[in-house]
Amino acid sequence: MSSIHQWWPAASKQTLLLTVDDHSGLNLAGRFVDSDTTWNHFEHFRLAFETCGLPEAVYADARSLFGPSSSGVHSDPKSEFQRALRALGVAHLVAPTPQAKGKIERRFGTFQKRLLTLLVHARAETWRQADDILQMEIAHQNQF
Repeated sequence: MSSIHQWWPAASKQTLLLTVDDHSGLNLAGRFVDSDTTWNHFEHFRLAFETCGLPEAVYADARSLFGPSSSGVHSDPKSEFQRALRALGVAHLVAPTPQAKGKIERRFGTFQKRLLTLLVHARAETWRQADDILQMEIAHQNQF
């Protein structure tokens, strides 16, 4: 999932991509990108899959980038994202309502409160600085 926000001072907003394991609650992967594109999500999930292994399913919202509906075994994938998951043998489940996205939305709220403060305190001005702080915060949150 993604959160477009002014994470640090720059000419345009940045996008935080974050993947959370629904069972353990751990932050599996996170990264800042300049735009919310299919390619950036592919790179993000590749890192998560290489680090943590393939999941049984990916739960996402119904944005056209991900596909408007769940891609079951016999349905025709509607998006590149769904076709890529199918090729990997990973199911794609779509959150049917905003309330169904509650866990990730609360996580983004936590990151917005904590990360903004940390980025300001560190005077982060570059993607690299921001990503280093993000990875520290992910590791910190995963300890609880």
